[in-house]
Amino acid sequence: MYKDILNENVKFILKKSELERKKLMDKAKFLFGDGFLWNSIVKKIVSQISISCGGMVFAGPEGCGKHSAAAVAISEFINIVNNPDNVGFLYLTGSDFNFNEQIVDADTKYRSELKDEDYCYDIIHLHIESLINGILDEFGDVFNNKFIVVMLDDIQKSEYCELICKWVAYNYNIMRLAYFEGSKEYPRMFVFILTDDLSKIPHFLREELILHKMDLPDESERKLFISNYCKFKVYSLDEKIIDVLINESANLNYMEIKDLVDALSGIKTTDENVVKKLVKTMLLRPMKNVGVPVVNSGAGDSVALLTAVNEMMDKKFAENQPHQLILNNIPDGMDSDMQGFAGERPDPERIKEDAKNQPWNDILKYVGVDFDETVNQS
Repeated sequence: MYKDILNENVKFILKKSELERKKLMDKAKFLFGDGFLWNSIVKKIVSQISISCGGMVFAGPEGCGKHSAAAVAISEFINIVNNPDNVGFLYLTGSDFNFNEQIVDADTKYRSELKDEDYCYDIIHLHIESLINGILDEFGDVFNNKFIVVMLDDIQKSEYCELICKWVAYNYNIMRLAYFEGSKEYPRMFVFILTDDLSKIPHFLREELILHKMDLPDESERKLFISNYCKFKVYSLDEKIIDVLINESANLNYMEIKDLVDALSGIKTTDENVVKKLVKTMLLRPMKNVGVPVVNSGAGDSVALLTAVNEMMDKKFAENQPHQLILNNIPDGMDSDMQGFAGERPDPERIKEDAKNQPWNDILKYVGVDFDETVNQS
């Protein structure tokens, strides 16, 4: 029974890894070319990865661009190898190893019955060995000019963080030693780590990797990002509004700035106060999982909705609210909520109640309200 659970988990992670590789490769195509922030830096580092270096660590706060930088790194690495089939990709997160007590107990019993030559020290060792062997099986019997890339994403949030690093490093060292000795018994392994807490990455793995520390964008980086993103999305924003956004967004990350640009493009405002309110909302108001119904944008509904939005924006937000809002991100379950309201007459009281719990751009976006037109009507 436990062996079946183990095999299913291994197959799931390997399949997820392939999907993640494709996602990263696709993402790298849309990062605005070599002029975009750190693209050239990351590509240069990857091109110089050799026997003396086993990969990179991307460290920094949430939204600083770690995943985009990693996408560039993985894409560049595969391009250098020049054959995606020669690169086995393993994507691991802390949640991959969230085992319940029943599985842990079954694992202990299972490993105690293994022969000495097959015995693994702990549940993480057993999983990582099985995952690595799954990639080796895909390579067949020929390992020359073959590579395994392991990406560790957000593993610092797992209670098994140190064990995950330990057994990834164990396999890395085995393959590195084989390479130095001229053995063709293993492929080469490279490791890429994404983390917002560098202290959780053990020294025995950290010392083998090049560190690329990242931070929230400064003014010049925000300006370049907004300019490139507007070109990419073919947005036409008022220059004055862009300048205000650059100045006001000093404490925002790239994803938040992107969402603000999307919002400003959607409402086509030239009012500087609107930008300031949007930034304030982004900084101080957390997202709540409240579904917003689809409504027809008739004048009466639009005016009622705008009134509710204005009331929400005039509230004094607590200064210690979490910094976690992501605009334009449909909350879980909203799809089903929206289907349930299709064709029904919207309830104005419900709209007002939902408006009190939603960032105003989400409401405007999903109900189809044109901001300037609605203001004129009201």
